[in-house]
Amino acid sequence: MLGFLLASAVVTWVSQGYEYASYKKAVLPGLVAPLQALRTWAFPFACTGCRLFMNSPAALERALPGLASLGSAHASVRADDGLCGMHGRYVAATGVCPQFAPRARTSGPSPECDA
Repeated sequence: MLGFLLASAVVTWVSQGYEYASYKKAVLPGLVAPLQALRTWAFPFACTGCRLFMNSPAALERALPGLASLGSAHASVRADDGLCGMHGRYVAATGVCPQFAPRARTSGPSPECDA
């Protein structure tokens, strides 16, 4: 957890002089995106690595048909959260449970989760 606090402090410090458009163009892909990729490494048994976890916007909008009336599953506020296929509920990507089933190692997302 301290690592995430440190990463947040570094991103805040680095990005404090940027306008929003410049931040999106320079800081987001160069600093924030690589830090976000570390989440899977930091939480190896988290929901995001489970084959039963669905977090593509298309899968969320199919599973929650009324969601479109509130906005979109593409919203940044949901981060990487999604649906648990085992428990049938919306969960945080960093959540953990005893039924964790690792995804097969492929170059892309699991077809049964993000189709």
